[in-house]
Amino acid sequence: MNYAALTALVTDFVANTDTTFAADLPTLIDLAERGVYNDIKLPAALKNATATMTLHDEYLSMPSDYLFDVDLSVQTATGTAFLLKKDVGYIREAYPDRTYYNPPRFYAQYDVNTMILGPTPDLAYVTEMHYRGYPTSIVTANTTWLSTNYPQVLVDACVLRAYEYMKGDAELMAVYKAAYDMGLKQIAGYAGNIAQDPYR
Repeated sequence: MNYAALTALVTDFVANTDTTFAADLPTLIDLAERGVYNDIKLPAALKNATATMTLHDEYLSMPSDYLFDVDLSVQTATGTAFLLKKDVGYIREAYPDRTYYNPPRFYAQYDVNTMILGPTPDLAYVTEMHYRGYPTSIVTANTTWLSTNYPQVLVDACVLRAYEYMKGDAELMAVYKAAYDMGLKQIAGYAGNIAQDPYR
C-alpha cells in the first residue's frame, strides 16, 4: 500500500472530506505510525550508525533519530569490543579522574543527545551503535515496511487516530481500537513480543 492509497482509504473509512481534515491527515498518519512503533518492537525500527570518538573526550553524540540504544561497540587493535551499559553515576564513581585515558569499557546516556564513556578514550576509536529510531514515515517515503507487510495494522492505526481527531463516537472508537490491538497481536507473532524494552 502506498501513501495515496492509504489517504484515500482512511478518508473513505471515516467519511470525512473536509479540507481541514485533509490538510491535517499527513500529520495524523505520521502520529499513527509512531504509535505503532511505540506499541511493538519491529525490525523496521532497528538502525545502525558509525561514528568516531574524539580523542580525550568522554562524550559521544548520538544519532539525530535516536530513541534508545540496543548496543554500542568500539573497534580496537584486537577487534570489536562491546561496551557495557551503566548509569552516569557509576561511570563518574568508577572514573572520577576524567584525564584517565584508556579504551572505554562502559557507557551511559548522559542527556537526550549524548552518551558518556568510561574511561575517557585514549584514541579516536570508531564506534558502531545499534539503536531504535522511528523509520521514515510513509508520508515521505510513499511505501514502508509496515505499509507493505502489515497494511491492515497501518490502516487501523490511522483510522483510530483520525477518529480521535474527529472526536468520534466512543463505541465505534472501541471497535477501531479492538481491530488495531488484534493487528498488533498478529505482528507480534512475526516480530516478537509486544514492546517491553528496558530502555523505553
